[in-house]
Amino acid sequence: MKLHENDVLVMKQLFSNKLRHEVRLLLFTKKGGQYCKETEQLLKEISAQSSNIKLDVLDLSSNTAKELKIEAAPATVICANNGSKLFYFGMPGGNQLKCLVEDIIDASEGTTDLSQNVKEKIRKIDSPLDIKVFVTPACPYSPTVVRTAHRFAIENQRIRAEMIESLEFNELNLKYGIMGVPKTVINERVDFSGTLTDDLFADKVLEACATSGA
Repeated sequence: MKLHENDVLVMKQLFSNKLRHEVRLLLFTKKGGQYCKETEQLLKEISAQSSNIKLDVLDLSSNTAKELKIEAAPATVICANNGSKLFYFGMPGGNQLKCLVEDIIDASEGTTDLSQNVKEKIRKIDSPLDIKVFVTPACPYSPTVVRTAHRFAIENQRIRAEMIESLEFNELNLKYGIMGVPKTVINERVDFSGTLTDDLFADKVLEACATSGA
């Protein structure tokens, strides 16, 4: 995937104005993997727009992949300044590109623009919690849900939030019965389709915690 010249100019300006701290990107690939080369090209172009973005390309069989429970490729992990990690499974192209750029900016600061009320809800979570957001590149609503899930993960490191490009991982579509996107699954117990406000999304997260006894 080749970035448009205008996208590069906008990205470079955003990073110049807003990236205050270094952000590390981890890309996990496998030989012959679908969209692995394209994702690597995309992330190399993005990381070239700021000296504060460091990209490491690792094999899916690496120890780091095992430590981070990465079992499919391509997978991108944004390592935030505060220690949080944001996960993308599949190539973050199309409408997800803007989401990726905004996540990198938030990761640099290690904080988000969530309301104080939502932050307080999210910070109540004291056990590991998993959020999966199924998307497609063309869906205009998916980035909003991914951004909310990833902002939750930045505010609370116990949250693992994953974007999953459903067109690339059909086995996961079948497992979770994905018929349309965006579809969000929390702790394997609570799910919803479409978009929610940050506040209602946080309520769903707390509901999943209560249901699973977290």
